[in-house]
Amino acid sequence: VTCSNTPNWLEFHLGKGLKIPNIKEISFERCQLPSEPSLAYITKQLIGDSVEELTLEGNYNLTYGLNRHYLQGFKNITRLTLSNNQLTNLTSHLFDDFTRLTTLNLRENELQELPEGLLIIPSLKSIELGSNRVETIKNTAFKSLENLELLNLWNNRLIEIQPGSFDNLKSLKSIDMHTNNLTTLPDDIFAKLSQLSSINLSQNNLNFDSLAPELFHRNTLLETIIIVENKRNSTTLPKKFFANLRNLERVNIRGNKLINLPEDLLINASNLQYFNAERNSIEKLDGYIFKDCKNLTSINLSDNRLSDLPDQIFSTLDRLEQLDLSGNNLHIIK
Repeated sequence: VTCSNTPNWLEFHLGKGLKIPNIKEISFERCQLPSEPSLAYITKQLIGDSVEELTLEGNYNLTYGLNRHYLQGFKNITRLTLSNNQLTNLTSHLFDDFTRLTTLNLRENELQELPEGLLIIPSLKSIELGSNRVETIKNTAFKSLENLELLNLWNNRLIEIQPGSFDNLKSLKSIDMHTNNLTTLPDDIFAKLSQLSSINLSQNNLNFDSLAPELFHRNTLLETIIIVENKRNSTTLPKKFFANLRNLERVNIRGNKLINLPEDLLINASNLQYFNAERNSIEKLDGYIFKDCKNLTSINLSDNRLSDLPDQIFSTLDRLEQLDLSGNNLHIIK
């Protein structure tokens, strides 16, 4: 349902015979949505009570009218989208009646906080909070989301994640916090995420010197780590930062102005296949940095300041297919 004007929903009547059967999804875009009759009533008039996916987008009057009562009556909803509505705040317990909800999309609003009690949705598996204005993640925000698998917090204004904020996310597999203002992270912020396989911390303001070397060491199922284009100048990464992650397949640390990499950065990262450190300022590499990475197929070290490479630095990499050393100061490769 896309509106080009402001409908008078009180005059919106469809007889029972006009209901469209077997429709699972309904979307309201750019509509001045009603308080009376209820949104659930209008939906039932259109397609009955079979709806499983509800989308409200581009509806600019929602902030002050969106409450728990407004959203009642959708007993079968599994996917709820409230993106691009200029929402500035949400009330606690707003989603309590969505007992089957698995996917919640709040992207591209103006939310500044996540109040305690907002996300008491044990069935939730995916939450999209990208492109909002959240500054702090409190340690109570996600405490009821033990089945959550995907958490997107990209492009907010995050400056703080309180210790313990992710401790109850036992099922979390992917977290994306790129394009925020984080300068540091609590030492054990990811320690309880035993199922985590992918993390993106790119385009923050991280001081790598303040990060614990063991930040990821409990995340033994990690496959992908992306930390690109950090806004703060840091010369190196913590020692053993990616060490002992035997399921790790992809590491991207492009564009961080790093001058060197610890010799033990990749110890026992035996399944690593892709390593990208392009567009840094790396001047030298330890000869044994890749010695445990026998499954590496692609290495990108382009656009750094390398003037030479240690003998045999790639000698254990029998599966290497792509090696990019362009844009360095290399004259002789042995």
